[in-house]
Amino acid sequence: MTHSTGISLLKRWWLPIGLAGVVPIAFLGCATMSALDCVTADWKTLGEQDGAEGQPLSKMEERRKACIKHAVRLDDAAYKVGREAGLAVYCTEQGGFTAGQNGSYYHGVCTGVAYSLFGGGYARGQTLWHAVQEFRGAEYRVSEIEKRVDRLERANIELSQLISDADTPDEDRDRHQDQIKENTEKIRRLLRDLETEIRSKESLRSDLRRLEDKAESDGFVVIRRS
Repeated sequence: MTHSTGISLLKRWWLPIGLAGVVPIAFLGCATMSALDCVTADWKTLGEQDGAEGQPLSKMEERRKACIKHAVRLDDAAYKVGREAGLAVYCTEQGGFTAGQNGSYYHGVCTGVAYSLFGGGYARGQTLWHAVQEFRGAEYRVSEIEKRVDRLERANIELSQLISDADTPDEDRDRHQDQIKENTEKIRRLLRDLETEIRSKESLRSDLRRLEDKAESDGFVVIRRS
């Protein structure tokens, strides 16, 4: 497996948000820690957790600032030992694949050979991530069309009830009947669109499953979303 595409992709996604086009979901949450969190913190474990998530070293500084407010000092040495252990898991081909398929932002934490391995996996994972977004988009379009059809059908039922009401003036009955005809035509067009979107959704589902199957056959651990 070559990794040049993965490295190129990493360089692109490493740019600040807004400079690289559409950016994946960025897990950039701040390290909010309570007084109890700080007092009971296992800094090695926290460092390992942050490293395994591909968090930049600035995450340690966020945790440090949060705990200083509670008069608790962060153990730099323990945190960094843990972080290196976490990065050893993150900066692998599987680590890159997992980050890519989750749409995670890459913070430039991998170096050397690990950078190349991570990049190859990240590119594969990103392919899956984009396929999932396309499939979810098709699902959303189908759902929205179904909702519009449902609203129009319920409107026609209500209009039909008004037409049947003996107290409804004749001119209103005519107006309601015209509206039913208009709604019925809209429903007919929407059902045609719905059929097209359903076919598209199923095609995208099949494409996604093929990508998932191929990734699994290549040895990656896949989070299936099809």
